[in-house]
Amino acid sequence: MRFILNADDLGHRPEVDAAIRLGLREGWLTSVSLMATGPTFEDAVSILREHPEVSVGVHLDLSEHRPLTSVLRLRPWLRDGRFGPACRGASVAELPDVTHEWGAQVQRVVDAGLRPDHLDSHQHLHYQPVLLRALLRVGRRFGVRGVRGKAVARPDVSWARDRIQGLRAAAFRVRLRVGGARTTTGFGSARLLRRLIADNRLSEGIFEVMVHPGEPALVDEVAWLQ
Repeated sequence: MRFILNADDLGHRPEVDAAIRLGLREGWLTSVSLMATGPTFEDAVSILREHPEVSVGVHLDLSEHRPLTSVLRLRPWLRDGRFGPACRGASVAELPDVTHEWGAQVQRVVDAGLRPDHLDSHQHLHYQPVLLRALLRVGRRFGVRGVRGKAVARPDVSWARDRIQGLRAAAFRVRLRVGGARTTTGFGSARLLRRLIADNRLSEGIFEVMVHPGEPALVDEVAWLQ
């Protein structure tokens, strides 16, 4: 099995950017997800220009920073002009505005001279059916086929719930293929990866490991991966 270590949240804040830059320089990170709405977006782009070999994804946002468009139907989701948690209940009526906003986020990354090759979302919002439809539309528009899948298991849960998660991940992979996208064989956090290794549950394919450099609570996970 091959592994992709992808750092989420580039452009989110300075300490995260600094930790990702270090990982890129050390060579253990070769893939990142960039937040087009992030307050340190320009600095993040400068980091990526130092590493043209890095795989760049767009970390689509509807739950943290300021939108890039007027998003008329999405205004109830905003608090002081920023996205909040209300988007977790997206409806079909909001699909056009979500697609417009996410398209603007990808366009900002492209306009910065970068060529994204995968899409994922902040707090995994694209797992919602309506938001997945928006993501797939944006991906087709920009020719970006790579999309993050669901975690193939769950750490520290019962055997039944663990297997149910695996079935959900498999069903999501099918949904992505039907929508013209592609994804990895497996996906999960470093914590989950450690459990899968201990249980000897990894086989052939490609596994994306979600990494959050610069997050104090996850220092041990990053150290283990290094």
